[in-house]
Amino acid sequence: MPAFNEAAGVETAVAEVDRAILGRLPGSRLIVVDDGGTDGTGPILDRLAQGLAPRLVVIHQANAGHGPALMTGLARSRAPWVLLIDADRQQDAEDFWRLWARRQGAAMVVGVRQGRWEGPGRALISRTLRLLGRLLFGARLADVNAPFKLIGRPCLERLTPLLGPKALAPSAGLVLAASALGLVVVQEPVAHRARRDGPSRLIGRRLLRLCWAAALELWRLRLRLARAR
Repeated sequence: MPAFNEAAGVETAVAEVDRAILGRLPGSRLIVVDDGGTDGTGPILDRLAQGLAPRLVVIHQANAGHGPALMTGLARSRAPWVLLIDADRQQDAEDFWRLWARRQGAAMVVGVRQGRWEGPGRALISRTLRLLGRLLFGARLADVNAPFKLIGRPCLERLTPLLGPKALAPSAGLVLAASALGLVVVQEPVAHRARRDGPSRLIGRRLLRLCWAAALELWRLRLRLARAR
């Protein structure tokens, strides 16, 4: 769970995961990466960790962005199955069990968000990634950038070295690479909730720069996949 300036809702986000998953799946734990925010997210997480250890693991790092924060968490994980989830509470942690039930025989289970609408900026990102997925990887996926994915350990160990620790869009890269390599990617409908703690930070020129950088990153990933075969 990457977290950047999520002080308003991160305690609730952690509590939802603890109640829905950690308390019901023996041996599970939540890794939260504090990505160098300035609003007090880090101290809140440290306080929560004191009461929830060892179920909650907190990592602090200098601000590097959502993608690198996600890669930091993946590098620390050791579980046979790893769930990607954001701290903004747009995914219902209870839907984890929908993905869990579909994991047999799959390399990855992707939660396809239903009834999603987050404004034109996020819609542009989704359309861009879906188009790039078809053009570069031959992938026909309904929700390429879904932040709710259950990924098996063999899949992670095969694909994360291709992305690198500073990947900008690792969530999209993982599912597109898995699809291009012929791994089994299962798609499962899940609920989607509007962001509850402030507006999205991806607007204007920042949004356009992100789309362009993500396109270049996915192009380089496609070339690496071709060489790795």
